[in-house]
This record gives sequence, structure tokens and C-alpha cells, in this order.
Amino acid sequence: MVNVVDSARLHVVALLDPEVENERLFAFDEPYTWKKLVEVSRKLKPDVTFPANVDKAGDGEDLSKVARRDRADALLKKHFGSGFAGLEETLKQQLACY
Repeated sequence: MVNVVDSARLHVVALLDPEVENERLFAFDEPYTWKKLVEVSRKLKPDVTFPANVDKAGDGEDLSKVARRDRADALLKKHFGSGFAGLEETLKQQLACY
């Protein structure tokens, strides 16, 4: 997953940073499972009822690593003061709308 704001910021960095030339910036923060997404959502919004059947889903976590993720994270830190937002921060932003 990646926060949409982080993705947009990387597009701006790719366009304006003279050190970024002919390379791909991978907008990838962290893998997640639906179970983890619901767990974090319940933590952030304990008053909201989330689907119970997700608890029974297998973890099925994607353990793959994106080799060039560190470059994008470093560029976000360089230009915006912090790296990728993370699942919990992203959900906090989204759940604030509800």
C-alpha cells in the first residue's frame, strides 16, 4: 500500500528534482492484509462496527520486498521532511472522513 499523498509527492519530486534522472521511483510503503487493515481500523475507530468475517480470513501476507523503495523514501524525506506515511497514518487520514 501507499498513501495517495506520498504517491503524488513522488510524482512532483520526479518532475522537479534534478538528481532524479531516467529512473523509476517505486511508490510502495508496506504490505498489508485485510485482517491487518480491519485491526488497525478498529483501533482507530472503536465505535464503528467492521465486518466480522474478515477475522476468519487467512493472513496471506505479501512478504516480498521492493528493492528500490528506499530511494523513494529518501526522496520524500529530503523534500518533505518525512518518508512514507504508513498504514496506520493513512487509515487515520481516511477514517477521519467518517
